[in-house]
Amino acid sequence: MFDLNENPSVSDYLEWIETLNHKTMSLGLERVSLVFDKLKSQLDISPKATVITVAGSNGKGSTIAALSSIYANSGYRVGAYTSPHLFSFNERIRVNGEMISDAALLEALSEVESARGDVPLTFYEYSTLACFCYFAKLNLDVYLLEVGLGGRLDAVNIIDADCAVITSISLDHTQYLGNTREAIAREKAGILRSNIPVIISCSRPPLSLIDCANNLNCKISCLNNEFGYTKHESTFDWWGGDKSLLALPIFGLHPDNLAGALQVIDILSDKLPVSDENKYNGLSNINITGRFQLETSAKVNNCVFIFDVAHNGASVEWLSCQLNTWLEKNKSLNDEHVGKVHAIFGVSNDKAIEPMLEPLKTIVDNWVITELGGERNLCNAWLQRYVLAICGTQPYTYYSVADAFHATLSLVRPGDCVLIFGSFITVERAMQLFRDLESQSMEDNINELPSLA
Repeated sequence: MFDLNENPSVSDYLEWIETLNHKTMSLGLERVSLVFDKLKSQLDISPKATVITVAGSNGKGSTIAALSSIYANSGYRVGAYTSPHLFSFNERIRVNGEMISDAALLEALSEVESARGDVPLTFYEYSTLACFCYFAKLNLDVYLLEVGLGGRLDAVNIIDADCAVITSISLDHTQYLGNTREAIAREKAGILRSNIPVIISCSRPPLSLIDCANNLNCKISCLNNEFGYTKHESTFDWWGGDKSLLALPIFGLHPDNLAGALQVIDILSDKLPVSDENKYNGLSNINITGRFQLETSAKVNNCVFIFDVAHNGASVEWLSCQLNTWLEKNKSLNDEHVGKVHAIFGVSNDKAIEPMLEPLKTIVDNWVITELGGERNLCNAWLQRYVLAICGTQPYTYYSVADAFHATLSLVRPGDCVLIFGSFITVERAMQLFRDLESQSMEDNINELPSLA
């Protein structure tokens, strides 16, 4: 047991939790259910709020961000549990957008530890239970729970959903979930419960998902059937049944997910009524770090840095659409040719690389690849072969995000942009480097940074 009498920091506690179960991913509900049952008897952490669970390959974070913002704008107390985080673990557990404090997090973690006994929880299982301990004390109206991986065997699935959302389904984490969309959909359908509503914000849902929902007598709302949208340049119009909302803001998020969130709100309107004004206001105030996040650098020729945590083929496809739109808009505004696009790309070894490169092969001028380290490291030799074969370009190679980032700066000219994507690790490290760079005094000389080899 961790000794709380020594007043550990959150980072110390989290590092210790990682030693309990050495498997990075260990699916199954047996361990987490044992501890959850103890916590229910000791602390009564069963939710009294409406529980909305969100599964899918892409779009979970956007859906939860939209729901959280709209419900909070409507005066509800909303707890959101998401993963992974970019800078601080506390980002994973929020109430009305506010991160859990270190003190509250340590208290929740200690409650899990008291109930755990000798059960070897994974890091994710431990943090999920800590989230439930925290939420139980706050008299919340809504729980928004993001599935970490799959659905059926994910730790959040120990709590029954009152409403389920399935976003896009693509080939990702195939070693755990299956190598077809039908198999993956069955795993994600594990969050469904009998007679609950399920919102499917996926334009081509696998038949296995529909079959699972029908077998449980769920009320199905499917994109382009029970609800849908019309997209414009910077807005979209939503419809659901005989209801509609016009000129809603997008802010770079995929309208599939925003439309799905609005359908959730409509379906649950008897329990949680929301005005149209609050829907507009909520969508206007969404803020998701690392989703097509544009930052202009005062230190690097006023160039734009774009940070995006896209890490599979479907999410990179959407990223490429946004990037193309942004580049075309810049061309028309500046009435001149927009400069080059430099991509810093780092990804783990369990990802399908080709679908992540294909959408960007005609957009990116220079590729700078990096290793990430750790047990899921993908070596540069493999990544280099993919870039050369698919994009026809010899990439620059580095062994850390820091080296890749600093070296790329020597390439950048006025009008250029730097795209950083591929994994949360890549974006987190590069974003911190960008912030450090921008905080330096203006006397610092950018020319003293490393150059590309």
